[in-house]
Order: sequence, then C-alpha cells, then structure tokens
Amino acid sequence: MAIYLIKINVALMLLYGFYRLTVSRDTFFALRRLTLWLIYAVALMVPALNLEYWVRDTPTMASMANVYADTFYPVVVVKAQAPSITWIDMLQGIYWAGVAILSLRLVWQLFSIIRLAVISRKQEVEGITVHLLRGEGSPFSFFRWVFMYPSTWRVSSCTK
Repeated sequence: MAIYLIKINVALMLLYGFYRLTVSRDTFFALRRLTLWLIYAVALMVPALNLEYWVRDTPTMASMANVYADTFYPVVVVKAQAPSITWIDMLQGIYWAGVAILSLRLVWQLFSIIRLAVISRKQEVEGITVHLLRGEGSPFSFFRWVFMYPSTWRVSSCTK
C-alpha cells in the first residue's frame, strides 16, 4: 500500500509539473479543469500498470536493470535466526496475563454487585434507599448503593 501511495505522489508531482508548464496560464478554464481531472485519473492508474513483462522481454532493458542493481544496490546476506525469548518478553507476558486476569476479576465483581442490586429487596431508610440482602454479613456500599443484612440491622438513636 505504501509503494502504491508513493507511486501516486510521484505521478502527481510529474503531471502537475507538466500542467504548470503547459496549461496553467490559459484562460480556458474548462480546459484547465479537465486537465486537472485527467491528471488525477492518470495518477491513480499509473501505479496499477504492470510494466514488468515489457522489462523482462526486452534484453536491453533487462541488462540495464541488472547493471543498475549491481551498481547501486549492495549485496546483503540474510541469515535466518531462530526466535528467542528474552527475560523482558517473559516479564511482559506475565504482566499482561496479570492485567487480563485482574480485569476479568473486576468485571465479574461488578457484575455480582449489579446482580445483587437487581435481585435484592429495596427499602427506604431516612431518605436513603437500602438494598436488603438475605443471610448474615456486614453491611457495605458501592457508590450510591447501600447493602445491608436485616438480621444485623441495628438502629442507634443519638440524642444530643
């Protein structure tokens, strides 16, 4: 994709240069507009042209390409290397596994609290909605939700 975009940009630069040299000072605006639209169309089509068969079948072009490649491109030897796992990779893997496990645990706990809020009986106590739970345990709150067990509910009256 990047090669295609580079080819389009090079074609646009060359064709726009041609436009500036030939048509840019004309007063025939319809011709100028048509020329610009044709430049865009040609620039989009040029990268799709496959000229490899022409280069391959013409001996002079093939020899020119080989000379060019020998002159400007160095010989690079590439050796295959077995993938290796470093300590940093292992630590990152352990870290991301911990993040994933703790994120799943957080989602599960949020789901459990929301489920408790939905299935519990609600009662209003002194202007506050309290969710009454079955069984025994300590009261707790989550944001604006207050959860209490009726068996441990103690009303203390403070008098001043």
